[in-house]
Amino acid sequence: MLLKDYTLNASILRSLIIISIAVNLFGLYFPILNSNDANFYALISKHIIENSDWINLTFAGSDWLDKPHLPFWLVAISFKLFGIHAYSYVLPGFIFNLVGGYYTYKLAKYWYDEDTGLFALLIYVTSLHLMLSSIDVRAEAYLLGMILPATYYWLLYDKLSQLKYLFWGALFSALAIMTKGIFVLVTIFSGMITLWIYNRSWEKFSQLKWLIALGLILVFILPELISLYLQFDAHPDKVVFGHTNVSGIKFFFWDSQFGRFFNSGPITNTHGNWTFFIHTFLWAFLPWSLVFIVAIWNSWKLFRISNEIPQDKQQKQAVIYLLGSFIPTFIMFSATKFQLDHYTNIIIPFAAILCANWLSSKATRYNKHLLFYIQIGLSFLLVGLVLILSVIIFSGALVIINVVLCVIALLVFVILIHNNYVSKSVIFPVIAINLVFVFAMIVN
Repeated sequence: MLLKDYTLNASILRSLIIISIAVNLFGLYFPILNSNDANFYALISKHIIENSDWINLTFAGSDWLDKPHLPFWLVAISFKLFGIHAYSYVLPGFIFNLVGGYYTYKLAKYWYDEDTGLFALLIYVTSLHLMLSSIDVRAEAYLLGMILPATYYWLLYDKLSQLKYLFWGALFSALAIMTKGIFVLVTIFSGMITLWIYNRSWEKFSQLKWLIALGLILVFILPELISLYLQFDAHPDKVVFGHTNVSGIKFFFWDSQFGRFFNSGPITNTHGNWTFFIHTFLWAFLPWSLVFIVAIWNSWKLFRISNEIPQDKQQKQAVIYLLGSFIPTFIMFSATKFQLDHYTNIIIPFAAILCANWLSSKATRYNKHLLFYIQIGLSFLLVGLVLILSVIIFSGALVIINVVLCVIALLVFVILIHNNYVSKSVIFPVIAINLVFVFAMIVN
């Protein structure tokens, strides 16, 4: 493996991962709960505990119909165990975010190797929006720990047809549906379906085992369907969205998903344009956005190579799967009027794996690359901005703390200045984005 000749060996990657998770964990003590959604969801979960009512989601004394029940149940359990605090609201989402990271590693290892898996996990735990969203918890933090395991187990089920993979794939898919709705199946299955089409494996579309899989998913989402029926369908007299005879089950399967996509449901939005997620993804995936662009270009060049070499064929299969998981969801988000920055979270892991493959297998072949200089420059820029803003914004001990952290980061940069460019283009951004995260936590 090419990596063994460079500073970025497996032990250093693991150390960077552990440090980044520890820094992210720091956010539990300074949670970003300034967004309306986090406060709103916490109050709904608080009502569950205070009234021992796990069926009816209510807010301000009124029935609430929008998101599925599962995230509120998970927060309510955390409240029950640890009391009603900011950190106990954040904790379940934070854990699921880590689960998503673990299965990003597993998925990268499935397609490539151990080194690529570690790179993918490092990129995952140091992507700016994932770090922030693991603390400012919305549905997407949970989805990462559901969609990624589901995609992994469905790949194994497709290959091996074992019952244990059927069970886990269906369970995690159902959990994702009970968190956000049925559109999550697009992200879960689009990569594999794209791969089937690329390989002309048309017979897979009619295999009985996939009908069984869908049936098992329906069985696993019964708690959500039963809860919706008991709260809404069994009480047609309730006034919801200004109307009576509102079906919670219909809303779950249609209005909350297709209604939003076509902007024709009870909840509508007049904003949004097709370019929103392009510029949003560029900052959300910092400091790896430019690495992703290079990785995409490298993947495109891969398809000029013949399929005669097994390794090249495997590389193409991986790229088709990863882009098949990324692009349809990206297009779906861009086509709807409902456009929020945290929607990008669920496709970041697939981008992370593509970046990881380039860094672990291609980047090590270059002594110098323009991207290396940009990554190093970006790192100095981020540290410099934190230093300047700390002096402007903070006073007293907070200024000293942030200045010391910035000086330490710069000292590490100087100490490692003679390392090869591949190492610096990874280690420097990791240090810089962790510093940015700490700064953001203290600001909030």
